[in-house]
Amino acid sequence: MTDDRLYITFKRSAEPREPRGWSAFDVNEANVTEVRDGVGIIRYDLRGLYHVHRAYEEKRRRIQALRRTHPRRSRRLMEKYSKRERNRARDFLHKLTTRIVRELAGLAELRDRLGGPERHKGEDCEGGGSAGGRSGGG
Repeated sequence: MTDDRLYITFKRSAEPREPRGWSAFDVNEANVTEVRDGVGIIRYDLRGLYHVHRAYEEKRRRIQALRRTHPRRSRRLMEKYSKRERNRARDFLHKLTTRIVRELAGLAELRDRLGGPERHKGEDCEGGGSAGGRSGGG
């Protein structure tokens, strides 16, 4: 997941078939909203990701205060905590996208909620690959 895209990668070694339904996504700062055929609206909470970034923002602020008196220690700590933040954010997003893919195992095509069907005519995802869409700027 990036600032403006949600990538869901899947791999399948089966013959293409007619989809059993559809699903559309809207990616915002605080959640990923899905509308699924036959299920309705599902929201995936991103507050945990926000918390990771806020916690490490505070750590960075404290480490930066050391920069003047202990520059070497400050640099080492900044590298350590930046890597840790990146790993925790990546882990959160990996778990979220894995959960979404498992729930969508029966659907063969993915659509961006904001683009609408006319934007995607004839662009079906089959087999392996990824599907992404623009964010709502939220």
